[in-house]
Amino acid sequence: MEKGRYSIKMLIGSILAGVVFAVLGEVLYQALKGILPRVAVAELYFVGLFLFLGLAIWLIGKTVYSRTYKSVPMKQWVRVFLAMLVLAAGFELLYEIEIGKKEDAYIFAIDCSNSMYGNFTDAVTGDFVEDGNDSEGLRFRAIDSMLADKPDDFQYAVYLFGSEVVCAREMGPKSDGQEYPRKSEMGGTAIKLTLETLMRDIKNKDMDLSKLNAHVIFLSDGVATDISDINEINSVLDEYVEEGLSIGTVGVIGADENLMTLIADKTGGVFVNVDDVNDLEEAMFKAGDLGDERHLLGYRNSENLNLLYAVMRILLITGLGIVIGLEKAAICEKFMDTTAVIRSSAVGSALAGICMEMGMNALRMPPALIRVLVCLLISLTLLREDFLGRNDSGSEVRRGRS
Repeated sequence: MEKGRYSIKMLIGSILAGVVFAVLGEVLYQALKGILPRVAVAELYFVGLFLFLGLAIWLIGKTVYSRTYKSVPMKQWVRVFLAMLVLAAGFELLYEIEIGKKEDAYIFAIDCSNSMYGNFTDAVTGDFVEDGNDSEGLRFRAIDSMLADKPDDFQYAVYLFGSEVVCAREMGPKSDGQEYPRKSEMGGTAIKLTLETLMRDIKNKDMDLSKLNAHVIFLSDGVATDISDINEINSVLDEYVEEGLSIGTVGVIGADENLMTLIADKTGGVFVNVDDVNDLEEAMFKAGDLGDERHLLGYRNSENLNLLYAVMRILLITGLGIVIGLEKAAICEKFMDTTAVIRSSAVGSALAGICMEMGMNALRMPPALIRVLVCLLISLTLLREDFLGRNDSGSEVRRGRS
């Protein structure tokens, strides 16, 4: 960039706008994830950033540079806005295209602890608990419903857990039969042990997933009895990410929502909370969505063509950031050096793409934090104050120097 004095006000203002939207966007993302299609979520997120940041740049320009500010060229802005509408959805759809797709499969991990059945004495309070959260076994009926429309060659496995973990049905096609022992009152809620057991069976090839696109559906109604801090399961969750295996979690009445959310978010699954056991079937279907393996705003859970998808995400995020950079230029061209704006936006967008990919899939940092950093980098706007734009005759207007 050319040498000159740069606006601290515009730099700080644009960064703050990015951070504010990151907070609002995260609320939007968490509210819509798993409810709307991923393409709709990506569209709303990036178009929201486009509009919010554009408004912020416009307000800063009109307030700070009122003497040189001119109206925004609306035709140019509308063209850029339409490009964002098309590209935000198009890039998400492009990123979701599956190359060399494997056959889908389910791994059910179902809580059979005492609290599911009732008629037990609570080990902590000493109280007798008569009613269980699912004593009628509606969770097993939900599994049957999920498999009802699957073809005979659809593969699935069932693990039951309490204080111990049991493989009730080994991975195999539906045609092998849907009967398996449904144990009851298995004690506590060993969530970490369950996750470790599944991963051990996968790595030992007791459950061979090499030709399958498997997804874990993890259902529990209680607080883990084998950990004291939810961060104790981070290491085993990292193994699921390395294996490209996502976990959708269903929290039945009394479940540890923080823990179930962590398991889902860390691996790229969806957490569904259930307050009424009659809603179990719908919740299981949501948690079992096999479409959430790869999207621009979250973890990529497939190791298939990993390098290709890594490069693709960097380029696509960079492209969307550059479109927002063009919006900044359209808003600012009458009162600031758009060359500096476009260059800083291009650099920030490229860094945002790298940050999204490296932070999500290489460093496995919290997704929410990565999205904040991406918004901040895309929002960064550099303005040369010694060049304030052009007047109505097309001549350059420069700030005088002492």
